[in-house]
Order: sequence, then C-alpha cells, then structure tokens
Amino acid sequence: MDVVRAKVYGLVEAVQLRRKIDEAVLYRDDPPPVYLLDELVSMIGSNPEQIEQAVDAIVKRLQSRGASAKQQTLRLVKHACQKGSPNLRLALVRQSAAVKELEHYCCEPDPFKGDTPWKKVQMLAREALEAMHSSQPNGGAPGA
Repeated sequence: MDVVRAKVYGLVEAVQLRRKIDEAVLYRDDPPPVYLLDELVSMIGSNPEQIEQAVDAIVKRLQSRGASAKQQTLRLVKHACQKGSPNLRLALVRQSAAVKELEHYCCEPDPFKGDTPWKKVQMLAREALEAMHSSQPNGGAPGA
C-alpha cells in the first residue's frame, strides 16, 4: 500500500512540476515573474527524480518553435543555475548543448518586431550558458 501511495505521490509531483514549468514559460512577451521562478526552483529542490523530470521538460521547451517560449525557457535556465541546487545546475550543464544551439538561433523576422525576438533568444542563450559555466557555486548571481 505504501509503495502505491509513494508512486501516486511521485506522479502527482511530476504533474505539478510540469504545470509549473508550463506556467513559467507561457507564450508571452513579458518575462516570467521572479516569484514564479523561485517557486519552481524550490519545487525542483535537489531530488534527483524531480531534477531529471524538470530538465527533460526544460529541454523539450527549448525545442519549441516560438521565439517567445525559447526566451522564457532560457530565463528559467539562467535563474535555475543561479538559485537552484548544485545538482540541478549540473543536470542543466549536461544538457547545455540544447542551449548552445540557440546561440545561433535565427527565424523569420516578425512583421512588427523585426529580428528582435531571435536576437533576444541569442542573447539569453549566452547569459544562460554563462550562468551554467560560472565558477561561482550559485551561477554568478550578484551579491553572493
């Protein structure tokens, strides 16, 4: 009975984590609120299973078509590297190829914004990689 309860609890946590990631990287132009990113990082914690699920969801979001979703996800990656556990940062570093690809991301110009969306993706990819590979334990966050 306890094994079943633990499996159900793990499944519920996984669903909640995916929903929180989706909420943080909605298709919109505004950056996700910091409190939402903080909640997400604390939800992930240092549990290896949750870290793996979160990193899988993040990598999947980085592969989405829209520049806006890529921007929001890169902001999440940067925040997770700066504020998350060392295990989370290490898991993100292992998947850094997905972020590295976005350094050279290019798409059709937006009719209203021009090439700003994809240039912003490139800039955020560089910032996320810097946070991932920073020698400081918290990803180079100021004041630490």
